[in-house]
Amino acid sequence: MHELPPDASFLIHRARPLHSMDVESLSFLYLPILGYKGLGLYLSLNGLSSLGEEMPLARLLSELGASKGEFLSLLSPLEGLSLARTYRKGSLHEIRLLPPASPRDFLRNPVLGGNLVLSRGKERARKARDHFLPPPVQEGMEEISEDYGSAFLKDAPLSYDPSLGDIPSDRPHVRAPFDEPRFFKALKESLPESDPSLFSEEERKNLGRLMALYSLDEETLARLLPSATILRNPKGKKVDFRKLGDLALQERSFLMEGRRRKERRAIPGKGDVAEELRAMESLSPVDYLSRLQGGTRPASADARLVDRISREMGLPFPVINALMNYLVLHYEGKISAPLAEKIAGTLLRNNIETAMDAIDFLNASKGRGRKERAAREESAPVKPAPEEEAAHEEEGEMSDEELMRLLGMKE
Repeated sequence: MHELPPDASFLIHRARPLHSMDVESLSFLYLPILGYKGLGLYLSLNGLSSLGEEMPLARLLSELGASKGEFLSLLSPLEGLSLARTYRKGSLHEIRLLPPASPRDFLRNPVLGGNLVLSRGKERARKARDHFLPPPVQEGMEEISEDYGSAFLKDAPLSYDPSLGDIPSDRPHVRAPFDEPRFFKALKESLPESDPSLFSEEERKNLGRLMALYSLDEETLARLLPSATILRNPKGKKVDFRKLGDLALQERSFLMEGRRRKERRAIPGKGDVAEELRAMESLSPVDYLSRLQGGTRPASADARLVDRISREMGLPFPVINALMNYLVLHYEGKISAPLAEKIAGTLLRNNIETAMDAIDFLNASKGRGRKERAAREESAPVKPAPEEEAAHEEEGEMSDEELMRLLGMKE
């Protein structure tokens, strides 16, 4: 996530105007990957580029109708797909919009083309490709076009300067978060009888998610997988993901990462806010849990909790990290699974997608909770006995109503 100072301002430029083929490419190829919000941001910034003036952050967000967290979270995929590049000089930021890749370049790129297949399936990807194919020549037609020699009479041979075509690409290569071909190539070494077709699409998706969750690379995941796989099981049930998660947790060598030791703090979250938000946006939940406890390895139960929230609820990693930060900061370092899952459900229902928006939402909810509790205490000043309060701290003992009251939220 970009760090934005309070006085941040923006200039929006575009490399060139969008052509009709660009719009077709955005609609058929990029939309399934970016979603309508991401594509909407690109087109909105394209429109704002015509103003040609510097805008304070508050005005830019007002023009876009977005929160700061939403804007930054949608800008990141545009940068990742080389549709935008962001530059900074002091507090001035320039967003330079780049045109989309041509349909041919898009579909030949394994990351872009692979994302299209992953997002909408092979049949949808084929229909997108067919949309850009030229109409076939009717059967029986004979070409009678003139060739170059017939069309041009030249007294001297051509003199071509190769430097005329020496235009650098503005689209650097983007490596996929989970490189399946690389993974299965490595898996062949430790599990020779393995084949991509043996695993279901859901299993392959969860392998990529687990790799990101524990910050592994493809080779390490391939080395761990045989210990948690039974190939004779039915397709879709070959991988024991709980066991694989435990192996991945053991694999992480947190104590060797001395830089995290330097980041130890008594109460996480009270340091530099921008630094903490960058950590929430960039680290996997397991690595962020390690950061919260000074570089030591998280408990298996905590790692399984974030894995379950990610897998079953689909909550983005940065939001999970913000949730963990909130629990550790406000509940004396305790991470209660029922409480975490209840808050995660609330974040999901409120469409929270970024760490920044999650922190704002949770802090606002906590403030409402304090006011409601103060009002209740004035009308009913009798406090429960300490042993009764302690009973509520036990996992699984709190009702939904009590959990939501504790947070100051209502269903």
